[in-house]
Amino acid sequence: MMGKRLRTLRKGLRMTQTDLSEYLDVSASAVGMYEQDRRTPDTETISILCSLFDVSADYLLFGKDAPADESIPVDEFIARLEQWIKHHKGLLYQPLPDDGRRGVSGVELDRLAEALHISAAIVFNIKKL
Repeated sequence: MMGKRLRTLRKGLRMTQTDLSEYLDVSASAVGMYEQDRRTPDTETISILCSLFDVSADYLLFGKDAPADESIPVDEFIARLEQWIKHHKGLLYQPLPDDGRRGVSGVELDRLAEALHISAAIVFNIKKL
């Protein structure tokens, strides 16, 4: 049952169905149907899911070749988070006084990524990537 594996992987990255639907550019209800095994994603979506969760299509679709360890190294998590932030840069914005908003710039995204690296180095005592 692909749906259960998809739900577990999604929750492992602390993503909501809405987060995943925006990442995949599909409706939240489509993600819900994938997780309920009422609908199967197309091949392009499966490819994106495998890349996002770093699993094989055999694992996602059939449960074969399960990852030995569901956890990932901190530096890999930060790299994935940085990739996710850059992919969803429109979700981050700076509020303006007139109730408008300005998208976060590339420089600001780079600063955010650097802050993540520094925080991880302090908390987990790892070297910067």
